[in-house]
Amino acid sequence: MRREFDLEVYIDKHQRFRLVHPVNWRIVPLSEGEGSIAFLPPAEDNIEEAVTAFYIYTYSVDKDFDLDDIINLLISELEEDSVRVKEIGERQERELSGGQALTTALLLKLPDAEDRVLFTVVFTINGDIAYLLIGSSWEKTFLLVKPIYEKMLDSFSFF
Repeated sequence: MRREFDLEVYIDKHQRFRLVHPVNWRIVPLSEGEGSIAFLPPAEDNIEEAVTAFYIYTYSVDKDFDLDDIINLLISELEEDSVRVKEIGERQERELSGGQALTTALLLKLPDAEDRVLFTVVFTINGDIAYLLIGSSWEKTFLLVKPIYEKMLDSFSFF
């Protein structure tokens, strides 16, 4: 059974992107990366402890930056924080906003958590800005938020 949800458009004029998100999700600026934000569902009220969230990180990059580089960097940074990371399946290319993107899934075991966290990761570059989009949730509840994350990813566009 497919659940419907009300959506609204988020526009970031500085980082030049837009996407739809559930109306009742809170938008929280992040300190990592200029223009980085998180979309939090109502159940997640503390960004420091949030697991179920959709994150967008933006970075300035040069022309030689490779799509695999940022995913490898993300995995390395997580492992440095004592997180066990397993990449699930193969990295795949997909179209995102008329450009090329790279997508993968990561299964994480956090140091102090009993359950595992599942990340769906999409990385793309538009001009001199790199965009890292991450949908995260506890592994056991990921299928509940996956349709929301897919709508958000499908709606992501540059302007």
